[in-house]
Amino acid sequence: MEGLRFLRAYESEPSTDRLRSADAKLTRCVESYPSDALPQFYLGVVKTLTGYPGLEQAARLFTAVSDSGPDSLRLPAKYNLAAVHVEKYSDEDDELADRLLREIEKKLVGSGRPVQARNAALLAQVTSLLAYVVVRRQLEVPLDRNEQIAPAAFELTRQALLVARQDAQDPHIPERVIRDVQADIANVEGILAESEAKLAKDPEERRRKTAEAERSYRQSLAHKRDWIPAMSNLARIYQRLLGQPARAETLWNEVLRVRPGDAYANYMLGDLFEHADPSRPARAFECYWRAASSIEKAADRLKALESQVPTYQRPIDYEPSSRSSTRESGSKD
Repeated sequence: MEGLRFLRAYESEPSTDRLRSADAKLTRCVESYPSDALPQFYLGVVKTLTGYPGLEQAARLFTAVSDSGPDSLRLPAKYNLAAVHVEKYSDEDDELADRLLREIEKKLVGSGRPVQARNAALLAQVTSLLAYVVVRRQLEVPLDRNEQIAPAAFELTRQALLVARQDAQDPHIPERVIRDVQADIANVEGILAESEAKLAKDPEERRRKTAEAERSYRQSLAHKRDWIPAMSNLARIYQRLLGQPARAETLWNEVLRVRPGDAYANYMLGDLFEHADPSRPARAFECYWRAASSIEKAADRLKALESQVPTYQRPIDYEPSSRSSTRESGSKD
């Protein structure tokens, strides 16, 4: 399957051309063989990797394979459907992802751990993604909204991480999968440390936890090169915790190189430009405009800046109040 070859090449070294080629080849294969679940499954993977524009189609493909595909693909498709919900960054989708992942975990574990060798890789993927969902629901989202953190939030996150680390130690997991799982785990460890830094009262503790988060995000990228979630999170701490806007801008541009048009990167660049040079809002305005259809906060900032940016400095196809958000901001892409 030629499309799968391009997908594997993209996973080794991400590039827009490889992803587009995988998309085109697999789309043609699905159209030619509509009853074959395997091309549908891999096209779903590609559509997930394209980000916001491909998520609805990815969800439909994985739902179809999960419901009526061969037994060997049903649970992997259900896991990938959970990953699609994670990418949508809404409370409802986070809840759905949590439910799907716990159902798969229960099915795989059965009477207890360790699981059968053939299930070890999928279980490690499931519990590492579940750890992300937990840290997102318990810490990342409430902090982003300035909401009160639940008393058990940190303990729940640490427990989820402990399970993920234990499942990742199974010797039957292939090397390619374990690298992705370790990247997931390190990313969650970074979010945990970043959350602790944001809540720290003592400046030294804040500095120490910020440095810990930076190390974790870098470790995640060492496991999985050019991975958008870890790059985005690393850029965010440079921007908001370390006060290094130039390094943040470089990383956001790297995200846009890997995934052109990424909404979260454009939103954060808008935020960076708006605060770095308030007297020149046009650059921030354009970035917010690129993100406004996906991120509510970008749409809000776009509207707030509208009166400050003359018509000739706006994007050529911009129409006032033409973009409204369908999703919230998020850092796991």
